[in-house]
Amino acid sequence: MKPHILVMGAGLTGLTLAYRLSRQGFRVSLIDRNSPNSSSPHRQSMDTIEGQTHTAALHHSSNHLPIVVHRFQQATWNLLKELQLTSLVTDTQAVPFEFVLPAHQLRSFHPVYAPSPFHTLFRLLLFQGMPFSDRWALLKKVEQYWEGELTVPQNIDSQSVKAWLTTHQQSRQACEAIWNSLCVFFLGTKSEESSARYFTTLLRQCFLSARTHHRTFIPALDEESLFLSPLRSFFATQPMNRLFHSIVSYFQCDGPHISSVKLSDGTALTADMYVSALPRRRLMACLPERLQAKFAYFSNLSQLDDQTLLTTQCELSIGIDKPRFLLFSDPCGWMTIRPSSDPSTAKTHVSWVTLSKPDIQSPSTQEDLEPISFLFPQLFKKSLSQLTPTNIRKTFQTFTACHPNNSSFRPLPKSPLTNLFVTGPWTDTGLPSSRESSIVSADSCATELIQNLTQR
Repeated sequence: MKPHILVMGAGLTGLTLAYRLSRQGFRVSLIDRNSPNSSSPHRQSMDTIEGQTHTAALHHSSNHLPIVVHRFQQATWNLLKELQLTSLVTDTQAVPFEFVLPAHQLRSFHPVYAPSPFHTLFRLLLFQGMPFSDRWALLKKVEQYWEGELTVPQNIDSQSVKAWLTTHQQSRQACEAIWNSLCVFFLGTKSEESSARYFTTLLRQCFLSARTHHRTFIPALDEESLFLSPLRSFFATQPMNRLFHSIVSYFQCDGPHISSVKLSDGTALTADMYVSALPRRRLMACLPERLQAKFAYFSNLSQLDDQTLLTTQCELSIGIDKPRFLLFSDPCGWMTIRPSSDPSTAKTHVSWVTLSKPDIQSPSTQEDLEPISFLFPQLFKKSLSQLTPTNIRKTFQTFTACHPNNSSFRPLPKSPLTNLFVTGPWTDTGLPSSRESSIVSADSCATELIQNLTQR
């Protein structure tokens, strides 16, 4: 009989890992903090905000940000293809990046249908969102990279995005209007706080790779509907799998080895191998302090920093023909606009993501949308007050920030404990914390875990 594997955490990472292991015939037990009767668990708060801890934050690892799927995200597309769900994304029209400039003008970074690499050069030359001098300086740098005259520096992880942009002769105007909003979207932090390593990685993947990789989609579904529910359904069909609705409280360890996992209801679970797909802070809370002090693998986790994003969502009683994706310079953030998933209703869903520090005590009201009210007449031909938004709600997303010099603290799948693996969007995937990083981490963890078990 194949080994029994206990996966702790049923967010996107944990469910993807359980899916991979189940398809290989392993017996998998999954700990999901949400009971079968819990309503809308994917809309709960996520993590510590201004010193206050939300229960859902410590135990749940779903992503509350609106879904934006890029064609270059291979792990995401592979999973959707395996689940036979790609049509739920590709049936929507691909959207360009639209930048809202400081003077409130809209400028689109439209695709150009030309052979690679000329499509990138033409797109940049035609883009009116930044001064020509910045575009020309960037084009010359790109050419130098292609010809080998410039190489990526060894210390790029220690550079901030702001410093990297300065070396690439980007003006303050371009940084404020374009680069900062791109950085917030890709990494969740402003350019002066972000590592150039992760930023340049995503720039290459998104804009300097194959022309088909430039396509971006805004599906009419949230993470629960597009990913989590289908993965749970598959897990439930496997006869050897078991699901526990509880919270992991503590790892009982016998030397460098987990002997059992204690749940909040007092149950002790045992398995041949254990995998933590818990949020980083929750994993640290479950580990004995002596192990955190003994192993740099665990003590390094405390060196990673957190960043919180606020998403303000609403519904408008107006129909739109296609989704849109906008990036803001002031207030810094980004927005998705999509039609309702129900074609019989003329409704539009708006999700606005910002770095602004939220007041978790305040109720959600129309006033929360005032900072972006200037945009509504351009987008919908009506003012915010005329549209009367409904179902206004705020959710919080805390993730591991991509600060300079932080990448060395992100862990690999195999921990120093002989029977514990670790996975999550915050592990060493080479990507910022994101859905793509969640799936990449689950895939690599599954591969390494299976190799470890077959070599025994």
